[in-house]
Amino acid sequence: MGDIHWDSAGCDRKAVIAKQNRIKSNPNARWIGMGDYNEYIGFKDPRFVARTVHISERIAEWDDWAKRQSKSIIKRLEPIKDQCIGLLWGNHEETIARFHDGRNVVRDYFVPALDTVFLGYECLIRVFVKELSGKTRYSVGVYCHHGYGGGKLMGSKALNLERLPTSYGANIYAMGHTHTPIAFPKDRLALTEKGNYVEEPIMVINTGSFLKTKQENMEFYEVKAGFPPASIATTYVTIKYNSRYHRGKEASKFKLSCTIGE
Repeated sequence: MGDIHWDSAGCDRKAVIAKQNRIKSNPNARWIGMGDYNEYIGFKDPRFVARTVHISERIAEWDDWAKRQSKSIIKRLEPIKDQCIGLLWGNHEETIARFHDGRNVVRDYFVPALDTVFLGYECLIRVFVKELSGKTRYSVGVYCHHGYGGGKLMGSKALNLERLPTSYGANIYAMGHTHTPIAFPKDRLALTEKGNYVEEPIMVINTGSFLKTKQENMEFYEVKAGFPPASIATTYVTIKYNSRYHRGKEASKFKLSCTIGE
């Protein structure tokens, strides 16, 4: 769950709330923050246009505006904090740290308030899936990166994704930043200890965005840069136990699938 841009007039707040409710309604759901929770574009930033700031976030005093805007999105995320694995920071948080007061708002504001961990700009973690008894059934490797590059067409974004499994050992690879929801499955052929082939599932995704930059009487910096309209859609990865493994077959312990939607 990333690229929310909550303080932007282009943020689809209804879609953010809908995703929050979907996570909250499923006790088995977990989420990772992918960065860019706000725009964090201050009035000294050349990209700043007052009318593109969400009306609820417009303030007269800008001395501590980053903290104020952080509190606004933190309040929205609090109902699902117990399901949060951790939080990345993105280029918007990194930029405000460089040009405002040097503060890492994710580490200093979000992490304590949501009682979670700071994951940096990228992370490689392992998620353990357990039985009701508490016994670990299997684990899934997850690599996350806020994202980089982009371009106006789908090809360069998909190519960045497809390169990830060559450098990091995981099952789920997730990137944000480009605001384009993409998901495609891959399989990696491996050998078991018995010398038999087994297909390990891989899911590679761009996590999407909640920012709609094409609006009447609004000229966001994305408009001036010539970016095409972005879809308001995010990704959900489902992890299921593989019944073939239960029946003693040479197979991965789990299967992965992905859904793109609001």
